[in-house]
Amino acid sequence: MKTKRLIGHILILVGICIPLQAFTQISIRDMSSAMEYRKYQEVYSNESSDKSKSGESSASSNSETVKKGFDNYNKSVVDGTGLVDPFVSDDYKSDYQIKDWKPDQVFGYLIMPSIDVKLPIRLDATYDHLDKGVAHVYGTSLPTGGKDRRSVIAGHRGWYRGIMLLNLGKVKPGDKVFIDRNGNLMTYVVKNIEIISPSEWEKLKPVEGKDMLTILSCHPIRPPSPYRMLVNCERQEEPVREKTSVSSSDIKAIDAKLETQEKRSVKVKYLFYLATLVGWILLIYRVWKIVKEFRNSKRC
Repeated sequence: MKTKRLIGHILILVGICIPLQAFTQISIRDMSSAMEYRKYQEVYSNESSDKSKSGESSASSNSETVKKGFDNYNKSVVDGTGLVDPFVSDDYKSDYQIKDWKPDQVFGYLIMPSIDVKLPIRLDATYDHLDKGVAHVYGTSLPTGGKDRRSVIAGHRGWYRGIMLLNLGKVKPGDKVFIDRNGNLMTYVVKNIEIISPSEWEKLKPVEGKDMLTILSCHPIRPPSPYRMLVNCERQEEPVREKTSVSSSDIKAIDAKLETQEKRSVKVKYLFYLATLVGWILLIYRVWKIVKEFRNSKRC
């Protein structure tokens, strides 16, 4: 095989491999996120079932300590004046002061059926946490319920390792947003979408008498992204559930409720899957063609 032809083949392979690597990583991350959410559901279902069988309350001393830590934190957050922009602040230090809470522990799951999103929520919007999903912005209330509060959850719209909140701009007023925390499904309704500058943090102050949730991300998608997109949601009160344990039927009920909201989901992920599949087929074909050509040149 001539050197020029070999170089040409190598350049073609490199041209295929660079985007294919990104598409493959995004596809794997997206498929694994659904499995991780299912595992999350199974864990709290099993723990709740074991405690119920043993006659224990579903709230252990550890969870009571954590719950108290959440309450104390929310009491310390008054008007959101201590919050920082997670997309530009790398050197700030948060201090949740929640005993028995691990820094990398999953707080719950953000679920946005209209754009097919199920992402883990971690406390503190650090680089690592935003790389794994979405994260609570320190200085705002935790989404545990209550009036006069606004919880802010941050996430990337475009990220090299996942779809994340890529389709956040397709969310519409009236769409449902859920937070699943150990089987307790909190329902929010999208009220409006705002585009602000990073300095307009007064937009994130609590609203009197309301339980608000705001999804925060960069805008536009392509960098530089000098603005911030806010998806403001208001809590929709649900009937109080008196159960002390979460069963498999409860999980099925949650899944059924979410499924009814996914009818208008934007299935962009399938385009990524298709692009990944086509890329691998093309790569295998090119390698096979190079090997075949090399063998033919050896025979001559």
